[in-house]
Amino acid sequence: AYRSAAGRFRTALSAGCAEPLTVVATACTHRRFAPYRSLELMAAEQPDLFMHLGDMSYNDGATDRVEYRLRWHEALSDPGYRALLPACGMYVTWDDHEIVDSSRYYSIDDARRRVATEAAHCVDGAHHGP
Repeated sequence: AYRSAAGRFRTALSAGCAEPLTVVATACTHRRFAPYRSLELMAAEQPDLFMHLGDMSYNDGATDRVEYRLRWHEALSDPGYRALLPACGMYVTWDDHEIVDSSRYYSIDDARRRVATEAAHCVDGAHHGP
């Protein structure tokens, strides 16, 4: 029932190759700044690599799998992500907001951490990871 956009990526360069790479990066894409026009502009650059350095989805108020998945869906449905994610390979690191605001991170239990982590792998009803 679901199909992702066709994507592209660049494989490793040959040993000794000094060809330049176009790398784009961002962090902290809070929904109050949506739509993420900057991501659309990055996609237009036809990058070789996209790096997201944390807080890709602000899920602070989520407490169960359904709420986490809804927040991930909202973030990744943004036109900027829809343009950029299929445009190139991606490296992502999480920060605190993918699970909960850092002021509360150590006060939540392991079960909630697990639910938050697993929910990110199951956006749009498809399972994308462990």
